[in-house]
Amino acid sequence: MIYKMNTEIYCSNCDRFVSTVDDNGYCYECSNTLNNYQEAELIDELTLHTEVTIDSAHKLEKYDGKCATLHGHTWKVEVWFKGHPSLRDEVGILVDFGIVKEIKEHLDHKYINDVIRMNPTAENLTQYIYMFIKDRIKKGIRVKVRVYETCVDKITYCEGGDFE
Repeated sequence: MIYKMNTEIYCSNCDRFVSTVDDNGYCYECSNTLNNYQEAELIDELTLHTEVTIDSAHKLEKYDGKCATLHGHTWKVEVWFKGHPSLRDEVGILVDFGIVKEIKEHLDHKYINDVIRMNPTAENLTQYIYMFIKDRIKKGIRVKVRVYETCVDKITYCEGGDFE
């Protein structure tokens, strides 16, 4: 029987780690039955989390409403990283949180419209931050970014749906 707590199974057919495998080795994502788990490996993953706040201004282009005028936010940005322990560097670090500080320096006290070069909706900003970070870390490390425009509203962008 497979019990999953922060573990996933590598499916060679999907060519990625999946968490939707039944007790018989059937991968629900690709309908592949793993042969006696010879193609599968039980993997423990490290999950890291950090957050920063970013003060910036923006206005929404081609939008009919009050957000079409210049206004500011104190954005709260949360970032999660997931990866196999073997992806740690020689010091033992999976991801240097300095990458998240880079995004803060890149966006803090800036006019977002000039920085991201697309309509700075919360969705576009979240995806921009995701790509900024993803381009600077090792392959195989998964990223989840959540941006709060206010203390209540939030937008999440990550691969493979929400992390459990």
